[in-house]
Amino acid sequence: MARSTAALLDDYLAACPPFNWRSHNCGHFAAGWLQVAEGAAPLAPALSCGAAYRRALRQLQVDLAGYITLTLQRRPMVPAIARPGDLLLWDCNGQQGLAICNGRTAAGISTAGVRHIPLQYATHGWLVRCQA
Repeated sequence: MARSTAALLDDYLAACPPFNWRSHNCGHFAAGWLQVAEGAAPLAPALSCGAAYRRALRQLQVDLAGYITLTLQRRPMVPAIARPGDLLLWDCNGQQGLAICNGRTAAGISTAGVRHIPLQYATHGWLVRCQA
């Protein structure tokens, strides 16, 4: 029997290591979820620090939302209609990151592990086609 998106997401978040630029940044976090949910991880970050990400985005002449849209090859959506499991881009006081809609919050990562960010900080969302 197929597992629900909520159950897959709960397991994914429970096993999530804390943030680390080199081995588990928000790109790795999102790519890992896409691998679990869709069976593929088009977001395969190979950059090891924030400065490298900013340089790569400048070279591509896109912002982070544009990069995610290009990489996923799907249009962004209004975060207010995101469902559990969808990817979200949050922005708070100039800091940005990728998170996963967890219903009432956006589950992201921090050096302390998973943290829940109020959905009001989500600026973009992308549908994740969970195979649950």
